[in-house]
Amino acid sequence: MSSLPISDRELLQQRAAALARPLERAQQRGLPLVVFALANTGLAIELRFLREAVRVPQLTMLPGAPLVQGLALLRGEVLPVFLLAPLLGLAQPPVRPGSRLLVLGEHLPELGVVVDEIVGAAFFAESELSALPESTAPTSLCRGLMPDGTLLLDGARLLADPRWRAGP
Repeated sequence: MSSLPISDRELLQQRAAALARPLERAQQRGLPLVVFALANTGLAIELRFLREAVRVPQLTMLPGAPLVQGLALLRGEVLPVFLLAPLLGLAQPPVRPGSRLLVLGEHLPELGVVVDEIVGAAFFAESELSALPESTAPTSLCRGLMPDGTLLLDGARLLADPRWRAGP
């Protein structure tokens, strides 16, 4: 008896099962991170702090707010967009056509930061994290240094930083 061709439905179910297995294994390897670049520096933050990543919308400028890059209208909601580079001791690069807006927050979108590019997602074992050198400026906002030189940001401290708050 010859083998019968597999149905499209069975084929899709097999593919879905095969794709689901590596993800389960990968999640056991460490923290899920989003990796991005800003001012020629590799940065990462836990994926749980990323609400979404979008193209940079038109920003409305706010004069007199030193760390505010502007306000963005995102799905009918006003989102403050802040300058991340100065908090990390980096020069703020201009917004380029390929720049992306990372919308960050614990449970809801709280603020946005413009980054040069999103490099990708990764899983990272905290045991591989090394301490930051004393010369690194943002030690209070970083959890440590990944083996490839990427700075792992502390999402909770970053969102709680009082410098994000506009106004007196």
